[in-house]
Amino acid sequence: DEDMKRRVLFMGQKPLGEKCFDLLCNASSDKLKLCGAVSNQRKKDVWWHSNHIYSVCKRHKIPFISNAARSNEEVKFLINKEGINTLVSVQHNWILPSDILALIDGEAYNLHNAKLPDYRGYNSYNHAILNRESSYTSTIHIMSEIVDMGHILIEEAMEIYEHDTAHSIYCRANESATITFKKLLSFFEGKLPLSPAAIESEGEFYSKNAIDPLRKIKDIQDHS
Repeated sequence: DEDMKRRVLFMGQKPLGEKCFDLLCNASSDKLKLCGAVSNQRKKDVWWHSNHIYSVCKRHKIPFISNAARSNEEVKFLINKEGINTLVSVQHNWILPSDILALIDGEAYNLHNAKLPDYRGYNSYNHAILNRESSYTSTIHIMSEIVDMGHILIEEAMEIYEHDTAHSIYCRANESATITFKKLLSFFEGKLPLSPAAIESEGEFYSKNAIDPLRKIKDIQDHS
């Protein structure tokens, strides 16, 4: 039944976004169909030097929007043209306006690779270490107009060890995040019943440059 099928627009980038995109492509079934993607078009514009999502879309003639222009109008046009009813975002720093969320009846899901609402914003791996956390959580939540504040659907926690660095947490958190994404696909296919839970507090928002004053390491000679 076409009415029951999830017709998905994927918005994502970075290695984790590319991995989740592949999982979504492979999951396409009678319950689920990838109908478009928004990502980076050029390899040289990004630190991970890959435009995997763009090249897969080009190869399989999947509608693609370059995120360089941040065009909400292009996204709205594609949603209407392709009958998209579900939006999935992975590591895609693009705050969507309420009229896009309304077009798909709020069926928009974001993978935030940190615990919500405690680690809204940026550089969560570093802040988790500085805050001496004992665990690290990847979260999938329903998108709302307020960044990282929509109802929580899926969480996956892992332990933080004494020897961990921001990089080692990042690597393992990408694995946890992949597990959450597989659960989201199972939810879409009706194999995993889930109930969204409201976020009760504002938590903590870390801006992009909140890490800057914490980066400084004192010189051993600096006794002042």
